[in-house]
Amino acid sequence: MRSPSLLALLATGAVGALLLAYQRQHLPEVVASHFGASGVANGWMPRDTHCLLAQGLFVFLTAMFCFMGWMMLRIPAKWVNLPNKGHWFAAERETDTRRHLSGWSYGFGAVVNLFLIFAFHLVYRANLSDPVAFDSTAMMAGLIAFVVASIGATIVLFLRYGRTP
Repeated sequence: MRSPSLLALLATGAVGALLLAYQRQHLPEVVASHFGASGVANGWMPRDTHCLLAQGLFVFLTAMFCFMGWMMLRIPAKWVNLPNKGHWFAAERETDTRRHLSGWSYGFGAVVNLFLIFAFHLVYRANLSDPVAFDSTAMMAGLIAFVVASIGATIVLFLRYGRTP
């Protein structure tokens, strides 16, 4: 059975790449791709370059997180930095520990992809507005949500592996 978090990672990677393919049709030939804190564009690139780089980012990150999760199931325990490693990698718990860490990697990758979908959607919306203006407030809210989710995911690891039951 496939991990639900692996399916979420693959789905978010595919949605991100496909969404950019759809948005490409509506973007101008030259896309505002970088913005200052106030939302004013200060960097541009050709539409096709922007879309290819962004799609490539989704493919690369999805592949990287898939690889990390896959590796967690296979690398020697001595290479895993985990508190109470002797307990968590004891023969009766090693398979569950590896599956959990692998699933965590997939799930975190899905969260990264969701954040990127959000950020690229803001870039898309900015390029459709007249004048071009990036919603810095929305970006800050999305960034805060991403940081909170990242810290929460890390806390989950500490709570699970920080002490033995």
